[in-house]
Amino acid sequence: MRLWRCPLCSAELAAGVERPRLSCPACGAIGLWQPPVHRAASDIFASGAATPWSAKALAAETWEDEVEPITGLSYSSTSSFWIAVGPPGSAKTTTMARVAAAQSPEREVVLISGEMRVGPALTRMLRISGLGQRDNAIVQRQSSATTLVGHAARSAVIILDSLSCLQFTVSDCRAMADAGALVLAISQVRKDGRARGSNEFQHEAGIVVRFESDRAWTCTKSRWGDEGKTGHAMRRAIPKAVDNVVQLADVAEEAE
Repeated sequence: MRLWRCPLCSAELAAGVERPRLSCPACGAIGLWQPPVHRAASDIFASGAATPWSAKALAAETWEDEVEPITGLSYSSTSSFWIAVGPPGSAKTTTMARVAAAQSPEREVVLISGEMRVGPALTRMLRISGLGQRDNAIVQRQSSATTLVGHAARSAVIILDSLSCLQFTVSDCRAMADAGALVLAISQVRKDGRARGSNEFQHEAGIVVRFESDRAWTCTKSRWGDEGKTGHAMRRAIPKAVDNVVQLADVAEEAE
């Protein structure tokens, strides 16, 4: 079940995942039902902490993180190879998807997702990165290097998530980039903080972006002279007061 909203009178209807064909009981409109607009919590609370809010209204809101695009890095939008390195949950994939979504609308985007199965986590990443708004973006669990080189020949943007799951070689990634693709590869890290897999990937990449657990990033390598540039991939949109409640609840569960 999901909630649908009439764009004419804002009446709401709980129905299945397919757009309802029922007429709006309030205004009579037929077939105009829309899913509720996703809003960041910072927008909901923009009027200040003293404003009272309906608990029912807040419970119906969709709470989202806000993705900060990577800015200030010079790169070639074709024949280019990036690697995003960092621990799980550091927004590597979401940020690389944001980079892909920012490319020309005419470019095909191919996400090979060996890490995230089809489900809520993948859906959320596609939504908040903006990649889910593109008509020419596709998601696959696996693909061959030969097939991806074919996409690359059409100047596609290719996201590989992640190198350790998908078993592509350095030569495969280089072939995709040489064929005209913007290749955005994800690399997980070991417990000691080093990237998994061969160091040849980082040696071959034109840009290496290191992510930390707090979702801050640093450009550790750039063939365009941007080493040392930093930023923050994503910031929590949940208000501080609500965040504190969550933290206290976590502590209470651990104490039990």
